[in-house]
Amino acid sequence: MFVSRHWGRQDQRLLTVICAVAALFAFVSYLMLFRHGSLNNDEVAYLQQAKAIRRGHLFLDVRPPAAAHRIWFFVERDPGLVSKYLPFVSAIFALGLLTFGSVAPVLAILAGVLPWLVAELAVELDLDRPHALAAAALVSLSPLVLMESALPLSYLPFLVAVTAAWLLVVRLGTGRAGARSALLLGLVASAAAGARPYDAVLLLVPMGLWAVWRRKREAVRLAGFALLGALPLGLVTAVYDTMASGRPWTPPFGLLEPSDTLGFGVRKLYPEQTAHDFGPVRGLIGLRLHFGQGLPTWLALGFLLIPAAVVAWRTAGGATRALLFATVVHLVGYWAFWGPWFFSVQWAKGTRVLGPIYALPLVVPLVLAGLPVLARWWERRPRVIGGLIAVGVLVAAAQLVSAVGQAAIDASRTNLLLSLARKAQSEGPLLFDADPPYLGHPVSQLVDGISLSPFTAVPDPGATEPQLLQLPQAVYGTGTLAYALTHEQRVESSEVYLDVRLMNLEARLVKGKGDRLVVERAGQTGVCPLPIGATIHVTLTPSASEGCSGMEAPAKWLAGGHRRCPDTACLALAVYRLNNDGTFSLITWRSLPVRTTANRVALLVDGPVVASSGNGWLRVAPS
Repeated sequence: MFVSRHWGRQDQRLLTVICAVAALFAFVSYLMLFRHGSLNNDEVAYLQQAKAIRRGHLFLDVRPPAAAHRIWFFVERDPGLVSKYLPFVSAIFALGLLTFGSVAPVLAILAGVLPWLVAELAVELDLDRPHALAAAALVSLSPLVLMESALPLSYLPFLVAVTAAWLLVVRLGTGRAGARSALLLGLVASAAAGARPYDAVLLLVPMGLWAVWRRKREAVRLAGFALLGALPLGLVTAVYDTMASGRPWTPPFGLLEPSDTLGFGVRKLYPEQTAHDFGPVRGLIGLRLHFGQGLPTWLALGFLLIPAAVVAWRTAGGATRALLFATVVHLVGYWAFWGPWFFSVQWAKGTRVLGPIYALPLVVPLVLAGLPVLARWWERRPRVIGGLIAVGVLVAAAQLVSAVGQAAIDASRTNLLLSLARKAQSEGPLLFDADPPYLGHPVSQLVDGISLSPFTAVPDPGATEPQLLQLPQAVYGTGTLAYALTHEQRVESSEVYLDVRLMNLEARLVKGKGDRLVVERAGQTGVCPLPIGATIHVTLTPSASEGCSGMEAPAKWLAGGHRRCPDTACLALAVYRLNNDGTFSLITWRSLPVRTTANRVALLVDGPVVASSGNGWLRVAPS
């Protein structure tokens, strides 16, 4: 139903080669670069749910103590730990885990199918065979598509589903297909909506309206078949939403943090994150950085194809115009979503390694609309356009090499961490610190979804079951993986004396002045200067902590409630850097569990560090 019967043998061979190259890149890159995770923590949500589905469960079990097993993007509900994402993408990866024992073959299949769909859609949009093959190559071999094809996330499955849906819509709108295609369209469109609901609405509704306008007399009948095709996954979604959120029309996306939503206002990814005030101006900044500056280099020949697609509006056919209009709708929709701004501004390293991920669905329309115009430009000025194309190829290659190189560096750090952890296991229980306090990358590689693995400790002598203790510490610093592996250490007395020292300073931090150490316990905050290389002495008593006083706490510390220590069961420490404008920037922070009795106090963990790395690791050790 998808594959055209008019492809010649030579064209089929070339298209097969393109598909094979795309599939091979996805397969090899996942195994070599992302087998132990990427910078994008969302992988954890999809893979943990996929493991649960492979075992026959939709939700993860809640393991006591629940606070120590907070998996990234999961929230505790009545049925168990519920992912913020619908289970359709995870189900695809679960099939790969069940069939192959890995998601790599699934990624390879999806990456290999995409070029064929693009070529078929190009033919339906009246591009000739050479241009259709060029479109397939430009889409599937763009740095953005290649990098995302190696990641177990929703972006590649959605791109495949939405491209298939566009193909069916164009065939329906041009009168080349009938009821069976409408039925299949409903199924494919509902699958796209299950992967990325918001993108599916933005990109498929305009195309659907165009098809309805083209087939006015048969619109009701064809729409009925499309709704019938969407019914199975629609019912499954309603049942799942009811189980997850209690309402069939309420998806679980906002269960963890309701402010992670559409529109302008205060936005956060998770409850512990610092709130961001997202408004129309920041929305425009996100569009400029993520789409305006990202796509020209992450899309092969993007700086030529994007203006060519704009010019194409005048001469393009109705179906191509509908695709371009859907692109505009997508951009307007993402102006009101804080994701592009946060990803590009607050987490710029993610864009450098993974590309402008929210722009991925626009690659197909821009290539298909811009390529015929670019071909006409070539005919008019072959030397100029040929030179620009050569430059574009080099730019795309450089972008890909840079992304792969950085991903390889990140992978080597994670592999080092895992090897250190395995080596240290023989010496006793290990504790892993992570900030934010969720089991994400690379912690997800240390604690899987089935058992606690060996990273457990018994903080209380009276406890009968081992407990995994999870302490806050930045997982990724500026270009450096920041972590600490430490064996359990318990120091107990009427007074416990501690030495606090800032470790592993980078050169840019060593040059700074005005560091302040904040110490808080039972809501009592003390602040003292922290000179470079100095050690601060802190005393723990059953009711308080002593050692820092006489300075005002930074406003950010007082506002960051999730980092503070409201009772005697913990000791919170943070280091702030005084900026030139008088404000403070957080360098690092720790929160250590403390046990108290009537007249004794015990620091439950910390002490000798097995291995550590990163930007400003704060070490606490008994004096």
